[in-house]
Amino acid sequence: DDLGYCVVRTSPGSLYVSGSFAGKTRFDSNELTSAGSNDVLLVKLDEP
Repeated sequence: DDLGYCVVRTSPGSLYVSGSFAGKTRFDSNELTSAGSNDVLLVKLDEP
């Protein structure tokens, strides 16, 4: 149950994503495990 709430693009080419997840979720090689029923996430993604 992953949900995205907001995506913001900044210069020079980064994205910030906020949302929530339950259980496990993965961003590239980083795996997150929720500590309860739902946890909040804030992720910064950079251009390769």
